[in-house]
Amino acid sequence: MYTSLKLLHQLCIVSSFSLFLLRGLWMWQGRLATRGRWVKSLPAAIDTVLLASGLALIWTTGFTPFNSPWLATKLGLLLAYIVSGALALHYARRLQIRLIWLLTATLIFIAMVALALNKPPLWLAF
Repeated sequence: MYTSLKLLHQLCIVSSFSLFLLRGLWMWQGRLATRGRWVKSLPAAIDTVLLASGLALIWTTGFTPFNSPWLATKLGLLLAYIVSGALALHYARRLQIRLIWLLTATLIFIAMVALALNKPPLWLAF
């Protein structure tokens, strides 16, 4: 059960981030608005499965933000990733600012992956 959940979670992570980068590329090229409905609906569906698999992993492993400082840090970074991604793809007005937010979101994503892979103690997480 754990292995299947972890694989599903990892597949969703790769899919979600790949679509984010693709949308970022289209935004940079000025073609994001010309894409079909799937550009909004598919990432939402993948992110829903990602959230559900993450919650199932929490249930299965017993890791929680309260007993695993790395997970609490990762969830904080997830909120920062969501905000920076929204600024990159939707809310920032100038292209240069959007690109800065896209880079910021990418760096935050890399930090989240590093935390998930290494699971450092709290004093190493910052």
